[in-house]
Formats: sequence, C-alpha cells, structure tokens
Amino acid sequence: MSDRVQLVAPRVDVVMTDGAEFTVQTDNRDLLGFERLRSKHKWPSPSDAPFGWLTFLAWHALKREGQHTMTLPEFEAAAVLVTSSEEAPDAVDPTQPEAEPDY
Repeated sequence: MSDRVQLVAPRVDVVMTDGAEFTVQTDNRDLLGFERLRSKHKWPSPSDAPFGWLTFLAWHALKREGQHTMTLPEFEAAAVLVTSSEEAPDAVDPTQPEAEPDY
C-alpha cells in the first residue's frame, strides 16, 4: 500500500456513548495537529490506520471549536461511531428551460 495520502479535510460525523451527535468540518489546523503528533508518537500513516486518523481529526476539530474538553484517549473511549460525512450534493437538473423569446 502506498504512503501517498490524498490531502482532504473531511467533514466528520460522530456519535458518542451518551447519545450526543456531532458533525464537524475538519481543516488544515486539524491535519497539521495530526502530522505533528504522528511524528512525535510514531503513529501509523493515515492510509495504514484510517479510523485512528479520522478519530483524531474529529477530536481535534471538535476540541478546537470548544465542543468538548476530553483528552484523545477519553474521546476514543467515548466515540462509538466516527465516519466521514459523505453528503451527496442536491440533485441538479442539467436541462435548462428555454428562454422565452422577447417579442
């Protein structure tokens, strides 16, 4: 498997053990946080541990937004579902109506 990672800041859905649900948009600050701690703690790459990577991004983004104060291990224990929010865009009809002639 390649170590090449597609640089994406995913929107993440989280469900906690207490039933709380969050959706958060991650950004460059969260990606940088992962890179810095990954190097320090010798964590696997996102491609080798995608669930750990996504959980970290959710934890970091929610903490950055002030939505929790948990440590990463506390968050990992409390988050029962962490998924990329793959919201499909609204369907668009590519057929445009004809313009009415201006007589």
